[in-house]
Amino acid sequence: MKLSQRHCYLILLGIAILLSVVQLTVGGSSLKWWAPNALESDIIWDIRVPRTVLTWSIAIALGLAGAVMQLLLRNPLAEPGITGVSGCAALVTITCLYFGWLPAFSFGLPALALVGGLFGVSLLMVLAGQRASPTRLILAGVAIATMSSAAMGLLL
Repeated sequence: MKLSQRHCYLILLGIAILLSVVQLTVGGSSLKWWAPNALESDIIWDIRVPRTVLTWSIAIALGLAGAVMQLLLRNPLAEPGITGVSGCAALVTITCLYFGWLPAFSFGLPALALVGGLFGVSLLMVLAGQRASPTRLILAGVAIATMSSAAMGLLL
């Protein structure tokens, strides 16, 4: 019997959900999810379930973002590195680390990387122009990625 593509996706989704449920009980200390005490219940519902939901949300968002990027650029190999976004984010992060401009709060460095990525997107929009073709976007992105890579090499 040959499975259709839809059945394969449903089986994979079921396996992923099953593994997520099993993951709720595995950690620094194993928990009994079938009969938890008050502390185990708090650990499962206040710590592990929100993290699992956040993990699923992030995975779905990244998958959609990748699909949109591949669709817009008409390139099945499109990824943030080809547009220069990840290179600019890494450049800002390395620059802050190199010069010791570390923020006082824990989310400061990822926030600075986000600012670098947004700078990369805005630079890409400026270089590609208002009515950019996918080819122009890719070429401008490769130029940005190359320049940010060279700047990182210079800093390091």
